[in-house]
Formats: sequence, structure tokens, C-alpha cells
Amino acid sequence: MGLLTKKNWKIEKQQQSISTEMIKNPYMGFYHIKRFYIHRSYALNDTVFPENAEDESILLLEFELSHYKNGEIDESGLKNLDDILTFFGNRDKDLILRFSYDYEGRAYEKEPQEKEIVFDHVRSICKVVNEHAGKIFMLQGFFIGNWGEMHGSRFLTESIIIRLHEIMRQVLSDEIWIAVRRPSYLRLLSYETNDKRLCLFNDAILSSDTDMGTYGQSGFMEDSFTRQEELAFQNKTTHRIPNGGEVLSIQNSADTYLEEVKEVVSTLSKMHISYLNREYDMNVYQKWSYREYQERDEFRNMDLFSVISAKMGYRFFLKNIEILEEDTMILTIANRGFANALFAIDGVLYIDDTEVIFKIKRRSILCGNETPIKVELPNNIPKGKYDLELALFKEGTLTPIHFANVGYENADRIKLGKIIRK
Repeated sequence: MGLLTKKNWKIEKQQQSISTEMIKNPYMGFYHIKRFYIHRSYALNDTVFPENAEDESILLLEFELSHYKNGEIDESGLKNLDDILTFFGNRDKDLILRFSYDYEGRAYEKEPQEKEIVFDHVRSICKVVNEHAGKIFMLQGFFIGNWGEMHGSRFLTESIIIRLHEIMRQVLSDEIWIAVRRPSYLRLLSYETNDKRLCLFNDAILSSDTDMGTYGQSGFMEDSFTRQEELAFQNKTTHRIPNGGEVLSIQNSADTYLEEVKEVVSTLSKMHISYLNREYDMNVYQKWSYREYQERDEFRNMDLFSVISAKMGYRFFLKNIEILEEDTMILTIANRGFANALFAIDGVLYIDDTEVIFKIKRRSILCGNETPIKVELPNNIPKGKYDLELALFKEGTLTPIHFANVGYENADRIKLGKIIRK
């Protein structure tokens, strides 16, 4: 242990080492998908829970609506939805929801003929979703397109997208993020409304130069930004909003540069990726597992899949503690992940049984940076020597934020050493 001394306090610091393990934290990491048809009732028990999803924070639930393409969703359908959200909401998951009329890439056939039917479905479904808002991380897509991915739909016009977003803003809880597929949609709707809940998803990451039409000119959108321009745009915007989705195998031999290790890491870093589908694309993940990461950091010489797994989302490393003034402690926390924590954090410094409470604003521990966090120490602590520990929680909950410190990857508290009150 190292010794730090100020007038009123001494700290015997416990040595800390940075971990390379994957860490489970809220709103980040791999996810699995579970699909439902909203008109069907299901026996909701452990058998419907996706295999291998227990250790993940996020779960994506997809709901197919084509049974109601000609009219309103009946009470039975809405009850089925409510029952499913109740069941999964009790499983300690951050839920992403996607509603669509198509699981087969045939949206033109399976979507309603009239846009007003889609609008009515959005209204009725959002009312049910709002009852579970505390469990819902994100609503992904605008109900339209093949697989709900906002492509291949007759409703992908500027006026309809603006109208769908307008309805969501009116009826969807403010607690829930609203994700769109293309950066151009984000720019359009942000310009129209300045809605700070808007974010991005991409289900064709690293698949082609345009990520299968995610970038470049498409449909009514007149912009034709290049891949590098869109990545630069995301680098400036997605540090404050969620971004994730699916990686996809290369579709054209001309785009094989996208498989290079540096290109993969650079792309996901610029996108500030927080979450990825664990099952898709397994061919990509297999290639990553055989490729070696060579950057000069703690992950050097590890396989690329393990590196990406660890760097998704935010990744806090408690690097240092010091007494800056007589009764002020500084915690230096490095964020070694691709993204930022998009929620406020409740901090607790434990001096034996005394709890010192402090707050950390959302997005304040920035990715790629080391951030000093000031904690005011109590002046009524008797003289003596005490154990010193730290815990972070998602604001207003007892959900712990785990650290990338060796030995504490799954711990609710991290030992900092001893503190002596003189």
C-alpha cells in the first residue's frame, strides 16, 4: 500500500490493476432476441426465456403485428403485450422493443395499406408500453420496414416519418429512447423537433461501405454523405445517445478492408457502440476470435472478439485516489470503453459503516478520458483507522456499476485501502 498524507487524513491506498474481462453493467453488452406474435397468447415461464441470456443486461423483444394490418389491435392483443412486458420486466433486464409487421423481409406485402392504421397501432401500443416504462430501455424503429429496420416500406417518406415521430413524442413516456436506423433520419427529426430522446441503431454494421444503405442517398433523403462523414457525425453525436445493433458479414469483396482489426475498432469506437446482438453475425465473431489486437493498451495481444466484448459501452477503471484538500477526496476514474454512461450515478464512499453519499452527472465520465470525482469527507469522523470502500449505482436504484479493476469485475464494492482520521 502507498501512503498519502494531508492535515486531517492519511490514506493507505490499495494497489489497483486494470482488468481485461468483460463486465456486466446496465444498458450495455451483448443481447439476445425473443420474438412474439402479438395476437397470440403464450405460456410465460422459463422456457420462453432465451437460452444463454441470463448473464446479459439487455434483452430485445420483437413483436409482429401483421394480424392487425386491416384494423385496430383488439384488447386481447394488447393484453398479450402487457403480459409479455410484465413477465420480462420482472427478469432484471433492460428491454429494447421493436414492433413490425414482418419477420421475413416482406414488409410491402404484410404492412397495412393505410398509414392511419400504423398511426393508430403506434398510439395503442405506446399506451401499454408506458405502463412498463421503468423497464424499457429503448423503442427501436418506427414500426415499419422489413424486420422493422426502416427499409423496404411504402411508408418511408419524409412526411410519414415526421408524423410517426410526432405521435411517439405525444404518447410515449419520456423515459424511453427512440431509435432510428439512419443518421439522416436522426438529423431530419432532430432538426424538426430537437427531441433529445432520439438515438440510432444499425443492423448492418461493417457489412459494406454504406452498411447496406444505412449511409448515403436512400429514398426521399437527398443527402449523400460518405461512410467517413457519417462516422464522423456519429463520433460527435453518439457519445450522448445510445448506439448499437448487429454486425453483418461482408457483402462485397471490395469492402474487405472493413474486416481489418484497426478498421473494426476504429468504427465501433467512432459509433460509441454500447450493445450488439450476440447471435448475429456469428461468422463475423468467429473471424474476430482469430484476429489479434495490437494496440498498445491493456488488451494488447488479445483476440479481437474478446476486446470488442470488453470495450462495448462504458468501462470504469478506478485509477487513483488522493486527498486534495483537508476534507476533500479525489477519485480518478478512467473510462476505457467505447461509450459513456447515459444516466446519473449514485456514489457511496464507505468509511467502515459510515456512508458518504455523492452524485455523478450522466455522461460526465467520458470515454477515452480520466475524470476526477470530488467527494467531501465528513468532519465528524472520530480519530482512528478505517476500511475504505467505494460503490456506484444507477441513480435511484440498487443496481451496481461494476469496475474494470482486477478482482472487482463482479463485486458491488471496490476496496480502496485504509483511511486514517488524525
